[in-house]
This record gives sequence, C-alpha cells and structure tokens, in this order.
Amino acid sequence: MNDFQNLSLFRQHQELLADMVRVDVVLEALAQTTDLRSRWTLNDEAVELIKELMQKLKAHFETETAILRSEFFEEERPLLRDALREIAEEHPDLLGLFGQALRAFEVDSPDGTIELERAILTFRDHEAREEVLFVED
Repeated sequence: MNDFQNLSLFRQHQELLADMVRVDVVLEALAQTTDLRSRWTLNDEAVELIKELMQKLKAHFETETAILRSEFFEEERPLLRDALREIAEEHPDLLGLFGQALRAFEVDSPDGTIELERAILTFRDHEAREEVLFVED
C-alpha cells in the first residue's frame, strides 16, 4: 500500500468520524427537544447528514476495495488481504443499515434514532476490526 492510499484512507476515516460526531449532536438535540418545529428541523438535518454519510461510506468502501486489489496485497500480504476481504463483505449490509435509518427519518419514524445508532455502532465495530488487522500485521 502506498503513501497516497494510506493518506486517502486516513482522510476518509477522519471525515467519517467527524460526520458521526455531527450525527451524534443532532441525535442528542432530538432527544432533548419537545418543540415540534425544532424536531422537524432536526429530523430534516438528520436526513441530510445520513445521505452525506452514505455517500462518503460508499466512496470509502470503494477505496478499500481498490486497495485490496493492489499488488501490495496480492504479493506482499495475501493473508491480510483475505481477512480484509472477509470483513469487506459486510459493506452492503452496513450501507443497508444506514439506508434503513434514512428511511425511518424520512417518514419521521420514532425508530429512526435507534436504527441510526445501530448503524453507527455496527460501522464502528467494523472499522475497529479492520484496524486490528493492520496493527497485528
């Protein structure tokens, strides 16, 4: 893996983490507000944040997939490549979880917050397992 690929993944990770903090702020505000107009505004903000997050996740997953196809993994780290490919199989399911959360927020379902929190926790677990593989390698 070259320095550009490392930098690209690092930058994407930082952006995703920052977006998830923004989502946490909106979820906290939703939990605290009782004003209906404020809830609608926050709900709309959550919808836009989830859409943005999903676009960044797709790009991140595409970058990871491209890196896994690189010569570095094919020639130098085939065991790491195989372990990462197994984790990468979760990408469609992760996007699906965020999609469920998005749909819940789009219809102002009370399940939206739970769905989104579940998606974020699942993503964070996914990323942590990837990072462990790099540390162990």
